[in-house]
Amino acid sequence: MIVRVSVNFDRGRFDQQVERAVNAGISRAAFEGKQFMSRGLGKGKGDYAASAAGSPPNVQRGQLRSSITSTEAVNFRASAGTPLKYGLIQERGGVIRPKKGKFLPVPLNIPAKRIMEREGTPKNTKTQLIRTKNGKLLLWGEDKQKVKNRAGRKVIADQVPIWILVKQVKFPPRPWCLPAVERNRDAIANSAIKRAAQVFRQGVGA
Repeated sequence: MIVRVSVNFDRGRFDQQVERAVNAGISRAAFEGKQFMSRGLGKGKGDYAASAAGSPPNVQRGQLRSSITSTEAVNFRASAGTPLKYGLIQERGGVIRPKKGKFLPVPLNIPAKRIMEREGTPKNTKTQLIRTKNGKLLLWGEDKQKVKNRAGRKVIADQVPIWILVKQVKFPPRPWCLPAVERNRDAIANSAIKRAAQVFRQGVGA
């Protein structure tokens, strides 16, 4: 006695389902990478506390953290990260020079930092140019600024904003992107595999 078994196998449909499953897994990997990048940024102690060189940047305005996104996979490719240029500067370090003019204004106190945060430049603030004894140039605000802490509860500064004018600013590396992915590579891979398997089973009716 001979029993023959045959299966109607649609190779094209099978290939499509494999592609869907793999892309779903890669999309999940990108999403998980984004989550770990966001959670890996430093907390900091107090307003505008800078992280140590070599450690992830502290969250200050939250702009970098909120800009971290991931894409859906197409043709087995997806991505996670930030489109902000200073995200790369933080990751690898680098030098920033003025696009226009000769100097960059670097805020020296919290009122100046808040103005830069709000306007991006001190040009709309009443200031006077001062040269110190050692030759440094300062922009000294003419009006005092009352600044509250981030919770808005108490005044943490009541003083004029001050900037120093420099020709360039050098940032040491503060890696935050690749280390977050590297530390969590197993969790990312496992999540991607589970998602791919789930999508594949749904497609074949298992």
